[in-house]
Amino acid sequence: MYWTKELTCFKKNSILVCTSHGGAIDEDALYEALKREQLSGAAKEYTEEGRIMRLGQEILQGAIDLHVHAAPDVIRRQNTDLELAHIYANAGMAGFVSKAHHGDMTARVAIIRKMNPTLKVFGGVTLNKYYGRN
Repeated sequence: MYWTKELTCFKKNSILVCTSHGGAIDEDALYEALKREQLSGAAKEYTEEGRIMRLGQEILQGAIDLHVHAAPDVIRRQNTDLELAHIYANAGMAGFVSKAHHGDMTARVAIIRKMNPTLKVFGGVTLNKYYGRN
C-alpha cells in the first residue's frame, strides 16, 4: 500500500495510475498529495465514496470534455448526446465537444444547445476516411 511517505517521493509533475482493485493506495494520503499538488493527477480503476470522489467532482466543476462520441454512431455508444448533456450538467461541468465518425455534428449540437442553454456544446470533426483523410 502506498501512503504519505511514498507519495512524497514522486516528482511534482507525476501522474499516478493505479489499476488495482481497492486497497493498494491509501485514499486519504492520495487526497492530501493531490490537494498540495505533490502529484499532477491520479487515475484509479476503483475508488471508494469519500474524499477522492469529492475531489474529482470539484475538479470537474466548470470543465469541458474535449472528446466524446455519443449515440447514434457507427460504433455502439453508451449514451446519446442528450443523455450526455444531462450527465455533464448534473456533474457541474461547463460542456463538451461531441464527435461523430461519419457525419456532421451541426444539427445534433443545435438541438442539444436548444435543450440545454446553459451548457456549452460544440461539434468536432473526426479526421478519418469519411472526411478525406487516409
